[in-house]
Amino acid sequence: MEVVSINKFAKAAIITIMLCSCDKAVSAPINQSDIKAIAQTLAGECYDDKELDKRRVCEVILNRVSSKGFPNSVIGVLRKPKAFNGYWKQSRPISFNDYKVAEEALKDWYGNECMPLSDLLYFRKGRNRENVFRTKF
Repeated sequence: MEVVSINKFAKAAIITIMLCSCDKAVSAPINQSDIKAIAQTLAGECYDDKELDKRRVCEVILNRVSSKGFPNSVIGVLRKPKAFNGYWKQSRPISFNDYKVAEEALKDWYGNECMPLSDLLYFRKGRNRENVFRTKF
């Protein structure tokens, strides 16, 4: 991992990391727009009381950022056509827990040098208000 620039005068230091293990450029620390975008997606893809389901959706998002064949940013992954309908249309209000789960997943991802957090890359709506996760399309 090679640190390219540090802006010490910003409220939070912005570190641009090049050559992350996934060979994609990412920014750290966690930026608020990524947290908000993921939380917004969780409000459209998951029931509020399903924290493990939310975590797995976060893993799918971040695993895609880390993987070849997908956009190299959270926003790029979420805005890809037909990928995350929940980003565009929420089924419930965004909750504090959505923000918490999104932030924790991003912290874990950066702590893991932007490597995938699991093998999960896809999911679909399942029965009993839970999503069904998988590694292949």
